[in-house]
Amino acid sequence: MKCPRRKFLEKLALGTSVLFVPSVLSACGGKKKDYLTELEAGTIEEFEKVMYKTNEFNNVPILTLKNPEGKYETFSLQCTHQGCIVKFSEQNKEFQCPCHKGVYNIKGEVIKGPPPAPLKKYATIVKNGKIIVLEQSV
Repeated sequence: MKCPRRKFLEKLALGTSVLFVPSVLSACGGKKKDYLTELEAGTIEEFEKVMYKTNEFNNVPILTLKNPEGKYETFSLQCTHQGCIVKFSEQNKEFQCPCHKGVYNIKGEVIKGPPPAPLKKYATIVKNGKIIVLEQSV
């Protein structure tokens, strides 16, 4: 079967572009932003003096607390409704959104208002007396 020169060149160009375009696109994507995989939120000694601490983890405000059962937990402070920053009420033991009056309990679960989902919860471990927040969600 004979292939005309023009058809051959078109197929060659198409085949080459399939191989070439992905490498060009990845090269043009710019430098990938570096993200933390873990963050030291504090020490066990610090949490004996305070109920919670706030930090920022990969550009997200977070709050780490020692729950009533004595377990350390970390939550995103971004409301799941429209991303407003929630405040933790130590007195009421709940997260309160100032934008649309959403309320989450100490476990991050929605108890009032428009938020469609609980607060994002991060894996939190104790390692060598330090409270470590991990990148993955729980």
